[in-house]
Amino acid sequence: MTKKELQSAALLQDSGQQVTGVAGDFLQAVSTSCRAVGHSPESAAFNRRNYFALEDYFGCSGLFFTTSPCDQDTFRVRLFVGSGRPHELPPLMDLEKAQENLGDYLLDFNFRRRQRLRYPGACSLAYQHLIQIVIEVLLGWDPKT
Repeated sequence: MTKKELQSAALLQDSGQQVTGVAGDFLQAVSTSCRAVGHSPESAAFNRRNYFALEDYFGCSGLFFTTSPCDQDTFRVRLFVGSGRPHELPPLMDLEKAQENLGDYLLDFNFRRRQRLRYPGACSLAYQHLIQIVIEVLLGWDPKT
């Protein structure tokens, strides 16, 4: 392979044409082994070009995520169920006292489980509030417009 053959093969490859022969095989081997490092600007430009080409061919990409609040552990559901009555916030979990008050926590847990099943609308209100936060804060959408 001569220098002139290599230069002409490089020009053909830069213009997007198929390069064959010894020079084409050499350029393919060099470009495969000398790919840009993943965090370099060259690699970003190459991957961006591929992404836009795939997006043009297949269409826009989509994003999907889900939220599933735990109604049984949500204090808000307890507030909705007992609206109009005073409520006391549960104490912060202290590991030493948690062992002593385990029975109280289990009673509260069972109470919340029964209330959740008895008043599904309270769970719906808590879920609606969570989704409102996701839409307005995380996604930055204005639900009115």
